[in-house]
Amino acid sequence: EKVHGGHIPIIAMTAHALKGVEEECLSYGMDAYVSKPLRREHFIALVESFSPPAEPAPAPAEPDNQDAPPPPAASPLGVEDNTRLVRPENMAEHVGDDPETQQQLLHMCREALQAKMPQLRRAINKGDLTAIQRIAHYLRGSIGMLGLPVFVRIAEDVECRHEVLGAELWRQRCEEMCQILKRLEAELQLLHAA
Repeated sequence: EKVHGGHIPIIAMTAHALKGVEEECLSYGMDAYVSKPLRREHFIALVESFSPPAEPAPAPAEPDNQDAPPPPAASPLGVEDNTRLVRPENMAEHVGDDPETQQQLLHMCREALQAKMPQLRRAINKGDLTAIQRIAHYLRGSIGMLGLPVFVRIAEDVECRHEVLGAELWRQRCEEMCQILKRLEAELQLLHAA
């Protein structure tokens, strides 16, 4: 910018949603801040807020056939069964409703769980607070993209609130996180096999 002029906006992205992180990012010269897991619509609106105004689009033409069938319904994956954790409408908030993108996200989350679950079990068995918090941070960012706000809150408690919650409640949060992850791991395995 000093050489060529102009300004290139920079948006900081972090999994830390703690108080003061946004102010710290802005103090280093960032133009905006978002925390993971991203909310697709919010992120797009934020990026677009730094874009130059677009030329107005022409008004859409009226369709010739007023009796056209409605667009196809959303993927049935988890729509009928409300007990499923993985639901396309929840993922859509983070990655859009493109089935291919959602499949890529499912694959990424399955791989993340395969890699991190054994590490998490070992860390819990050893009582390794730092490792548990590090893994919770990682999983909150990646698994949170599936649109699981309850999991995100629990993982954030595990990562950031050991002192505030106290040992007993914090251990309970660890157990809750592990239960959700175990259920999610089984569900992703079934989806992968299908």
